[in-house]
Amino acid sequence: MFSRDQAIQILYGSALYRDENAPLEQRMIIFDDSTIEKHWGWIFFFNNEKYYRTRNHLDAVVGPGPVFFNRHTGEIRKFGSGCSLNDEIYDYEMEILASGKFWCLWLTGDQDRKDAILKIKKLLKLTSKRARDFVPCLPTPLFHGMRRHLDWITEECDAIELHTEIRLEDNLPACMAFEFPEHMISPTAAEAFHFG
Repeated sequence: MFSRDQAIQILYGSALYRDENAPLEQRMIIFDDSTIEKHWGWIFFFNNEKYYRTRNHLDAVVGPGPVFFNRHTGEIRKFGSGCSLNDEIYDYEMEILASGKFWCLWLTGDQDRKDAILKIKKLLKLTSKRARDFVPCLPTPLFHGMRRHLDWITEECDAIELHTEIRLEDNLPACMAFEFPEHMISPTAAEAFHFG
């Protein structure tokens, strides 16, 4: 188990290498007052030392997101600034919870198969044959992927009363990977599905 001070030392020696002889613009510094403590470790925010001193946005390095440090494993994850912090935290915590298992979205067995096929066909804009192939029986796995992405497609299924549940599986069942296209603004389920 790592302490916060050890985590900072490790970060300055690796992911946020700090050269004390470098100009202020090139010296990375952790903003201690912004650090978030979680049960699994810390979320550190950083930028260059010139920005830290001046707080002038023109001095800042653009793009660096937070660094996650896992106190139990020593794992370091660097993120960019393109995704929301809450999404990054959720994704990381769901990955920890999965611990080598797989998040899978299942169609539940408490619905009529023909009705489920018609709803999948409409939701994902599939041919009749492809929709039938998606639902060979009930219950059946539909997708595997990141928990947040499966949460999103679950909401889409809920909206048309297609019964689903997300399960954590020891072994990956035969189903497609689902990845939400982060660059798309408010895609439909069909657009998200066909993008992947």
